[in-house]
This record gives sequence, C-alpha cells and structure tokens, in this order.
Amino acid sequence: MCAAEDFDFVASTVKGTFFEDGKWVIKTVPIPRVIDNLMVTKKTAPFLAKLSKQAFLMNHRIGAKQTIYPLLKKMIQSLNPIICRLKQSLTVNRLSHFLTSTAV
Repeated sequence: MCAAEDFDFVASTVKGTFFEDGKWVIKTVPIPRVIDNLMVTKKTAPFLAKLSKQAFLMNHRIGAKQTIYPLLKKMIQSLNPIICRLKQSLTVNRLSHFLTSTAV
C-alpha cells in the first residue's frame, strides 16, 4: 500500500506497507516494473503519466459497461462459428478414438 507522495522518482523507489512475518512493516523498495493502479482520475493523471515512465501500469481505463458490452457481444458472435467447429471436431475425434480403441 502506498500513496503518490511515497514515490521518489529520482531514486526510483517507493515507500510502502508490506505484511511480513505476521505484521505490517513500512519499507522503501525499488519502484516495481508492473503496477496495478486503481485510482485513475483527472487529479491523478499527471502523477500516473510520470509513473508510467518507470513502470508498466496495468489497468488502463477501457470504458464503461455500456461501451464495452456491445464490443464483447460482437466479438463473441464472430467467434461462434469457430467455437462450433471446435466442438464438432472434438466430438468427431472422441468418437473416432472410441471406435478405434474398442475395435475387436
């Protein structure tokens, strides 16, 4: 756990709270190469832009549910023929395997 003021961009370190040996400890560590950032707002944008030069930020905003749902629906519809062929192929392969493994 840490806040924006815990980052030292010159030293490339961050002060954070870590759970070790059954207790919480505060220590300074190198800035991680990958960070899952949760608070993306207009206020935090300048800080995150600076941080993104030293680390890969994982949860870039992809849009609201109303925007994403139609895209996912379209993607799933385009995958349906592939999924159906795969299911059919697996069924044929199983039948073929069964027939060849139980042949007298």
